[in-house]
Amino acid sequence: RPRAAYAAMVSRLDQEVGIILDEVKKSGQEKNTLILFMSDNGATIPGIGGADTRFFNSNSNLRGYKTELYDGAIRVPCLASWPGKIKRGTVNHSVIAAWDWLPTLAEITSSNPGRSDLDGISLAPALFENKLLTPDRYLYWEYASAGGIRAIRKGDWKLLWFTKTREGQLYNLKTDIGETNNVISEQPEITKQLLALMKSAHSTSRIMAWNKYE
Repeated sequence: RPRAAYAAMVSRLDQEVGIILDEVKKSGQEKNTLILFMSDNGATIPGIGGADTRFFNSNSNLRGYKTELYDGAIRVPCLASWPGKIKRGTVNHSVIAAWDWLPTLAEITSSNPGRSDLDGISLAPALFENKLLTPDRYLYWEYASAGGIRAIRKGDWKLLWFTKTREGQLYNLKTDIGETNNVISEQPEITKQLLALMKSAHSTSRIMAWNKYE
């Protein structure tokens, strides 16, 4: 303990997912069932709750942990299985987010999502045709930790903005997946574009005063 407990939890999760897959197969509904598996965030902060995430190398070469906006906190596994619909063993490199699943499931089930102002896009072409989706779309995050952190990704570029210190960090994820080389001083034009997108994406919360854009 605590390493043995953590390893046991991972093994238990694996077993429980296996039970679900087996039951779907036994029911005869395997070819009628889309199964999704995705984490909600990156690895836990080392030491929290006894988790030794460094020992397990939980984030591999990604920087950061849960409650941050480096990729170690927000880049997560996403797997989809649907025999006869999704080709086994394919990998798609589209940049997607959890909010894409509502429009995806709405399209697959021919349902009305109930509103038109959704941030997400349908992933059906990626799932069923392995198409690369909108490589120029951007994703935006805000987090209250450490006085307010914002991040935006478009293409290979990712900008982090720290509200409390009014400082930014810019990374090219294609060449620097570990976010170790801050090139914000070398890329003023890209920084300017991403800051403008960040400002347009932000909306003030009626609940959290810290959300005021600076």
